[in-house]
Amino acid sequence: MQKAAQGGDAVYGVNTGFGKLANQRIALADLKTLQLNLLRSHAVGVGEPMRERVVRLVLLLKAASLARGFSGIREVVIDLLLALYNQVLSPVIPCQGSVGASGDLAPLAHLCLPLIGESEVFYQGQRLPAAEALAKEGLRYERVGSGAVLFVNDVGVKASSADRQASLGKLEKRLGAFEPSQQPQVAARAPEPVQHDVRGWAEYIKGRRTHTKEKEGAWNALKQRQEAERMAQVGRHRKERTEVLQGRWKGRGELRNALESILAAKRAGEQAALREQQRKDRASLRERYRPYPDLEQWLRQQEQPDLAEEWRYRANQVAHIRGGTGTARPRDIRDYTSQIDGDKVRYTARDKAGSAPEAAFVDKGREIDIHAWR
Repeated sequence: MQKAAQGGDAVYGVNTGFGKLANQRIALADLKTLQLNLLRSHAVGVGEPMRERVVRLVLLLKAASLARGFSGIREVVIDLLLALYNQVLSPVIPCQGSVGASGDLAPLAHLCLPLIGESEVFYQGQRLPAAEALAKEGLRYERVGSGAVLFVNDVGVKASSADRQASLGKLEKRLGAFEPSQQPQVAARAPEPVQHDVRGWAEYIKGRRTHTKEKEGAWNALKQRQEAERMAQVGRHRKERTEVLQGRWKGRGELRNALESILAAKRAGEQAALREQQRKDRASLRERYRPYPDLEQWLRQQEQPDLAEEWRYRANQVAHIRGGTGTARPRDIRDYTSQIDGDKVRYTARDKAGSAPEAAFVDKGREIDIHAWR
């Protein structure tokens, strides 16, 4: 993509304008500014921010889409998207705003602005400038050979890949000597169901993980064995050809050609036999490790049809929000103080008033966000 952008041909959106300005060529020195302005100009969404769990799902989907290799993009962008996900830094994406037939460019612009240290993110329950949140999460660099690697906590990216101006000397001049991050490691988060009181979920996800791990190990072992078989066959064919055709063949070209044909036919037959055998081995492994059942199927296999039916028709059931295991008492609405905040009403427990606590729940009219459900 870089080679095409610096060449003489026009590459839409890379060294040209957009839409009606597609016939306008952009100077080589302005290509980086063009991409920055593209993000900034499309980040014009409005309304309430999307929920963090939705934003985290968008981060994963965008990283997975780019990782398929059909986009003209550097690996560093995917690494940075996954760094945001792993460090629980959720870009602030307004829930309204798009660009007609061009797709959801406005939300995606908001998603990617934190990659260049702009816009805002949700971090540990706070809405912070992206650059500040990255700094709190341990943005640093380390010397590697004659260059440097940028780190967001333990996610490393080659500095020159992130910015051509990010040389080791300039990083030392701007940031000073390297010091290890003092931020605690982010604890691994177990997968959670959308509905938090699903019975049997822990056993189900444990079995699914075990199945996936065994399946990946078996496939890797099979790939290595089949590759070794192919290489061994190639070695045998080369050795056989060398032994049969050694010596001088001057004046006996027809005989040599006949032997070459016989060897080629033999090679083709053995290669076909090996391919067929390996195909059968792969089919056998697929049959052995069939797709793991979904939760409903798994519950039926565990002879728990009642739980399976409950999960199947969960959308028609009354949802429950349950707290911890300690002693609890039902609360009256009068146990909360209300505060009008724009078009929302925030409710805070009276026994926590005065300590600047987080709202227990927020009434938005058509929906209520509950923060104190755990």
